[in-house]
Amino acid sequence: MARLASEDEPMLRGEAQFTADLPVPAGTLHLSFVRSQVAHGRNLTLDTTAALAAPGVAAVFGHDDLGAPPVEFYTETSMGGLMARPLLADGTVRFVGEPVAVVAAESPTAALDAAEFVVVDIEPLQAVTDPEAAAADDAPLLFPDAGTNVVKPLRADAAVIEVAGATGAGGPGAAGLPDGARADPCEGAAFVAELVCENPRVASAPIEPCAILAIPAAAHSAAPVLDVWCTGQGTHPPRDTLAASLAVEPEQVRVRHPLVGGGFGGRGDALVEFLVAAHCARRLGRPVRWVQSRTEQFFALPYGRGQRHRIRLGLSADGDIVGLDATMWADAGAYPHMGPMLAAAGRRQCSGMYRVPRLRYRYGAAVTNAPPVGAYRGAGQPEVNAALERAVDAAARLAGLDPVEVRRRNLLTPDDLPYDTGLGITIDSGDPVAALDAALDAVDAPRRRVEAAAR
Repeated sequence: MARLASEDEPMLRGEAQFTADLPVPAGTLHLSFVRSQVAHGRNLTLDTTAALAAPGVAAVFGHDDLGAPPVEFYTETSMGGLMARPLLADGTVRFVGEPVAVVAAESPTAALDAAEFVVVDIEPLQAVTDPEAAAADDAPLLFPDAGTNVVKPLRADAAVIEVAGATGAGGPGAAGLPDGARADPCEGAAFVAELVCENPRVASAPIEPCAILAIPAAAHSAAPVLDVWCTGQGTHPPRDTLAASLAVEPEQVRVRHPLVGGGFGGRGDALVEFLVAAHCARRLGRPVRWVQSRTEQFFALPYGRGQRHRIRLGLSADGDIVGLDATMWADAGAYPHMGPMLAAAGRRQCSGMYRVPRLRYRYGAAVTNAPPVGAYRGAGQPEVNAALERAVDAAARLAGLDPVEVRRRNLLTPDDLPYDTGLGITIDSGDPVAALDAALDAVDAPRRRVEAAAR
């Protein structure tokens, strides 16, 4: 009999506590965000007069009022700070749903009602939502001071990698050839399949929307500067991001997660709304609470995927893989989050579990007028694997061969291991052919083929 996990019984009894279920301290203010309805615009102005006069409103902050510094979630992708993200839009809006102002009020309803009274004026600009279009020389720039939308330039001169194969068999490993040594990894192939694989954006959409309760320390207290309860996938990344934004030591911020209703990668760090809540709590000297609506979830959480692969796979007449040539563009969204780094993760996995003697993988990333892209369920690896498997199918059909047998012919075997992929990874265990056979047995592949042929 399976044992129940420690949280199962409270869940089944309806006694589980998530962030939004926590007791609200006396004097807590509730936040509601005003968000851009324009994908790209400048000269943002706010009229908060009516909102400030609404019942129960304690404060309304725009970018200049809040006075908080922009955040660089990943310094290696923020272009030296030129693409850092303001907590509230700084005069330019870059995606629909970007927070432009925040209302703090005595109740959630009062905050939500007052947010409707904030008058937002934005001069629309041309938007760009495709990463390749964003990388073009004539594309509208999201960050004019950066002079480009490209976060990770595509290396057009990337060398073809020759993979020597199984290092355990005494092979010398892999080495990049000088530029021009072999212009095409599929050179000599009898069949070359070419296809474009679009892996569209997906919202991580966990069951529990995000929430935060930020409690500032009393004046002259020895307690941490800020005590935070919030949704998340780990306490240290949001703690460090909150501390950096508040300009305090990490030890001065305490972050705790109650039960969390799903994460999937999108909760890996603090949201900008969490940072705004932290600044509001310290600025106003009162606990602050924000509970995300389901609609807001589609604006505030980082999206997953957002990659386009142009892939070529060459086969010999017998069905052996000759080479793989892939070019990928990643959509980073309006602010470089983890999305550009996922492109590098995909490169390391691009040959999957196959013997690929020659390969080239080029990738780039660009900002677009859409919500930022972050980690989601595999973080850069499912995208490239989906493209590779589609290419294997396409190449097999082009050659008139059974896709299953092409896989069986090219998958690594235990005798190949350890296997240097040439991409910084050595596969040292596993039996992919056995896994393929198990999958075929599990779905009763012969029966399914008969049924498919009859349709």
